[in-house]
Amino acid sequence: MRRFLAFATIVALTACGGGGGSNSAPVTAPTTPPGTPSGNLVTPTFTLRIPAPTGSAAKRSPKFVSSHALSVKITLNSDSAGINPASLAGNPAITNVNGTSGLSCTAGCTVNGPPSPVGNDNFTVTLFDNTNATGSALDTATQTFPIAAGVANSSSITLNGIPAAIAISGVPAANAFAAGTASSSTLTVTVTDADGQTITGTYANPVTVADPDTLSDGSSVAATTCPAQGAETTIAASSVMLTADTSSAKFCYNGIAEGDVTLTSSATGVTGGTAIFQPQLAAPAFVVGSGTPVGVVNGSEIDLFAPSGAGSTGSVNFTETGWTGAPFSQLLSATAGTCSSGGPLSTFATLATAASGGGATTITATAASPETPGLCAVTVSDGITTANNPTDGSGTFNVSYTTTTIPVNGHARKTH
Repeated sequence: MRRFLAFATIVALTACGGGGGSNSAPVTAPTTPPGTPSGNLVTPTFTLRIPAPTGSAAKRSPKFVSSHALSVKITLNSDSAGINPASLAGNPAITNVNGTSGLSCTAGCTVNGPPSPVGNDNFTVTLFDNTNATGSALDTATQTFPIAAGVANSSSITLNGIPAAIAISGVPAANAFAAGTASSSTLTVTVTDADGQTITGTYANPVTVADPDTLSDGSSVAATTCPAQGAETTIAASSVMLTADTSSAKFCYNGIAEGDVTLTSSATGVTGGTAIFQPQLAAPAFVVGSGTPVGVVNGSEIDLFAPSGAGSTGSVNFTETGWTGAPFSQLLSATAGTCSSGGPLSTFATLATAASGGGATTITATAASPETPGLCAVTVSDGITTANNPTDGSGTFNVSYTTTTIPVNGHARKTH
């Protein structure tokens, strides 16, 4: 969440120079050499308003600081006067707020920053959910302020919420996106602080959402526009960096059949949430009438009957949506399974796969030598092993080798 810390007066109207001063005296420039912390210093004041808590998971308006803040720490990091900030007593300045012993800032309060020289001073302001700058940091920002002598300096600083937890939603439910079809959805990334409040506005640390998929035409994440199907020129994991709750992120799926993909989220010092994408996969299917040669294949069965020439080879075609056709052009595999007679398959046939011209996988069986009869089942698979792929391996066909022996008997003739 982005919170606006209304530093209506980061300005010191008065200062104590050296060993003393008057609260009504104007700011004056240091009179001692730079680098000497005993020179004239101003005490910048910061005005902030902390709204009353509205619940641990409430979503706050970006113009307010965290309602769970109980202390504020203001640190002078550097200055243009050349004074070493670490040598200044009271740096950093810590003030308890909205606690049992702190200032009530519900309607607004003014807290002091550390003693600072006139010039360009760089401060870090951080709010904590416990007193004395302990517990978890909720909001922070670093900014340089020009402080001129003798005038009422006025400026403001916007605090950024510090991410502590990240959740991803908007990834389609299992089987919502079907393989073969390009689809997309808008991601919702919810970032909360250490007290569970949703951060709006700019994050103190950028949040990254990543998709590890390296398949061309697989899943990916994008800031605004998804890649066109079949037009991906690189195969790499993708990520989107979110700097505020208004940053956009899209989930993209270009249709290739694939296993579960786990999206992750991360930010500095944060263990991010995850989300799983499970596409709907299709089963490998036999292409009716694709067997060759005609008369050898009966349905999805290759029947071999010769060691060479006609009857020594046969083929079938299988397709799978989102896998074998364009633009995916992947091959299915063929694996010998259970044999009902003879076998194993390797005793009478070998298998080979190749892409056909029609977006299918052609599986060819070739007779092996010596001639051995048998019949074995062959399983067709895309090789995607996931619980979300129950139909893989449901495509099957048989390969057989048949030998036939027909004796020809004659009748003896009686001669005289």
